[in-house]
Amino acid sequence: MARPAKALIDLDALRYNLKVAIGLSQYSKIMAVIKADAYGHGAIGVSKALSDNVDAFGVASIEEAIELREAGIKTPVHLLEGTFSDDEITIASKNNFSISCVNQKQKNAIIEAQISVPLNVWIFVDTGMHRLGITPEELISTYKDLSASDNVSDNIIIATHFSCADDLENDFTSTQLSRIKNAMKDLSVNTSFCMAFKLNNPPYNCDNTPIYSVDMEDGVLGKANNNGTIIINKDIDPNKIDHVISHEKVHIDQIKRGDLNYDDNNVYWKGKKYSRAQMKEGAKNLPWEKEAYSKTKNK
Repeated sequence: MARPAKALIDLDALRYNLKVAIGLSQYSKIMAVIKADAYGHGAIGVSKALSDNVDAFGVASIEEAIELREAGIKTPVHLLEGTFSDDEITIASKNNFSISCVNQKQKNAIIEAQISVPLNVWIFVDTGMHRLGITPEELISTYKDLSASDNVSDNIIIATHFSCADDLENDFTSTQLSRIKNAMKDLSVNTSFCMAFKLNNPPYNCDNTPIYSVDMEDGVLGKANNNGTIIINKDIDPNKIDHVISHEKVHIDQIKRGDLNYDDNNVYWKGKKYSRAQMKEGAKNLPWEKEAYSKTKNK
């Protein structure tokens, strides 16, 4: 006799994984995709566990979006595949669901809809995954048509989906990135690039501090995150790894004791605010860096 399969979800582990993802992308917003009943794991339970720490939930259908609202989930909801009828456009407008526009038929339906509340629209561009989206050549005209419509809010977002960003040996992600950048070079808009990036196995675990090796800007060797994780440049000189980890570990200690914190615009040190735009990141004369350099100068 066949027995139904069951999956037991550790919501604490799920929250921890989200915390790590946030730490590795602190200047980005995060949408948790919970389509298909959170891939069979229970959309309501998963969304309630994550709702305080994500910026939006992504679903595949209007029915999934309504289910979240009926369960009391207030977090913004996005329809990843857009809408498929005039009724769905009306429901999205009334419930403030953002929607994707993945083809010209959907674009025309949005423009022609009879709604009173403008929609937040994401224009989805197919840069090579070939699942959904308009062509890069259609982007400018599609954007102009939607931005001219009273049915669309001012905050149009350009989105694409990278097909193999988790494969560090595959350079197709760079090809897709070039395509989307070229397509939108004449636009000044927000973007959303959907990708699952691969982390190398942590090379170290220093005092239970997770340390990850990832792609970073040229010249940036490492970074301590507010959530207690450390990232180091995957291209770092192996001879510098120990020193960089020791240095960033000092910043982790500063964060833990409440002396150091930061956001997109400012660094906060012992109650004083420092504008990131007016300082050189990592400069040795900054008070938190002075401490880190002094404690690691011989390491």
